[in-house]
Amino acid sequence: SAGPAAADSAAAAHPQSALAAGAGGQGAAAPPPAHAAAGAYASVQAQAVSLPGSPGAGVGAPAIPAQLQALVQQQLATLAQGAVVWAGQAWPGQELEWRIEPDDSAPGAGQAAPPRAWTSVLRLDLPRLGRLVVHLQLSGHTELRVQVAHDTGAAGALRAGGAALRESVTQAGLRLDELSLRPLGAQDHG
Repeated sequence: SAGPAAADSAAAAHPQSALAAGAGGQGAAAPPPAHAAAGAYASVQAQAVSLPGSPGAGVGAPAIPAQLQALVQQQLATLAQGAVVWAGQAWPGQELEWRIEPDDSAPGAGQAAPPRAWTSVLRLDLPRLGRLVVHLQLSGHTELRVQVAHDTGAAGALRAGGAALRESVTQAGLRLDELSLRPLGAQDHG
């Protein structure tokens, strides 16, 4: 079973909208999304064992069709944990692990909150470059930082491709603020 780690970020937006719409109707402050998602996730978990028509089914609880329960559980778990993790094949024979999460580093005292930053980590093992762990941080909607941890034999090829990466990022309307390369370390395995 893929579990909550295989949730789709686009699909995760729907439960958040539904939770936000249902939480604040009487002028009460809406609970933080993670807390609301945790409560909704617990509710769906309880509902999975108490479907309508089964003994002990909750009265007045809306039924979630059995074929959608796993998807709803994944979406709510993603909302609660604040990150999306996907693992699978990027193309036949190429395994990829991809994690996306908000970078919630707090601004200093007296500073305005900056636009939300996102961190994405890709782990893959390419035929010509070997094992790579790529950290991408997008902030301010256009600033991109790229840090690549690589097998030692890939350093030259990665440096040679740096100019092409900068050009591609610029053409995409982003600014590459940092491109750093370093050998894989113990913190990168796992």
